[in-house]
Amino acid sequence: MYRFDFASDVEDGALGAPHAMDVAFTFGNADAAALSGSRPERHDLARLTSAAWAAFARHGSPVTPELQTWASYEPERRTTMLLDVRCRSVEDPDAAEREAWDGIEIS
Repeated sequence: MYRFDFASDVEDGALGAPHAMDVAFTFGNADAAALSGSRPERHDLARLTSAAWAAFARHGSPVTPELQTWASYEPERRTTMLLDVRCRSVEDPDAAEREAWDGIEIS
């Protein structure tokens, strides 16, 4: 499980990390998406992200020498890799927001 948290500097950062911005990073080309912005860190994150996806395709695990703490997702722990300038593995990120939806039924 992952969440792409790299905030774009487009529109003075108002967009945060827009949906699907991670696609260009996955293919190692952060400059391919206009919303990726101009932060220099985008190139390092693109390298890390594409290496993780290649490792996953090759070995069934996204763990790489630089991302060694990427745990398998388990519903009890909800461990999620946050992909950002500093990538980190977090258990149940934003748990309060998720729990606020518990019991709400949408018809």
